[in-house]
Amino acid sequence: MFQNRFIGEETVADTKETPVLTDKPTWIIDPIDGTINYINGNPNTCISVALAICKELVIGIIYNPIVSELYTAIKGQGAFLNDKPIKTTCNTELKKSVIEVELFSLRNRSRNRDIRLGRFEAYVNITRGIRFLGSAAMGLAYVARGAVDCFQMDPLQSWDVAAGVLIVREAGGTVIDTKGALVGYTQCCLIFLTNNEVKISFEFLLIRYNFVTEDEYNVMKPRTIAAANETLAMEIKQLIVDTDLKTMRKRLTKT
Repeated sequence: MFQNRFIGEETVADTKETPVLTDKPTWIIDPIDGTINYINGNPNTCISVALAICKELVIGIIYNPIVSELYTAIKGQGAFLNDKPIKTTCNTELKKSVIEVELFSLRNRSRNRDIRLGRFEAYVNITRGIRFLGSAAMGLAYVARGAVDCFQMDPLQSWDVAAGVLIVREAGGTVIDTKGALVGYTQCCLIFLTNNEVKISFEFLLIRYNFVTEDEYNVMKPRTIAAANETLAMEIKQLIVDTDLKTMRKRLTKT
């Protein structure tokens, strides 16, 4: 019998180590997602619980006790809200979509703040509307139930998204990783400064690298795009790539 493991903000704070999944049954728990909302009486707060076995998510539970909403999913058995089946929307166009994003990372004035601002401006210009729930888990639950069409946020922690990732997928949605652009830019800015040929080649490789598959999504290091379907997820992915490249070109003109 495998011994159960537990991953959460509290366990990581105790060990100071980045958690990793093993084949052991692992519970990934956030006892309060949307803490500021909870403190201020905002109903967008929840408990998020996921179970992974052999590194695969098999159970997802999100419970909002304020409004008595219980989202559940078991791998291969669909997603439910208070025992009623839920599905993502049928929308496949970003210009017709409502997207859930979070802006807390913009407070960090790191060298990549301009990239995050560029993405936000792109969402404002292209999407039908933007929502800010203040809870990653609730944002994913809203994608699953069709209340919003898509969700994009990074960086995150595994306990923020693990339950929601499975619920979205079981509701018919797609979850992929935004990784690639930010890492590539941080490590390879000097390549841009050599010559146009290298710059163009690098941009092409960067775009190719960004299109990771759903199977490559790493719930332990989540940078998340969740959408009603694969078509919409890939459109967001391409928008991020194009927008990040535009931001990097602006950086180069300032050097």
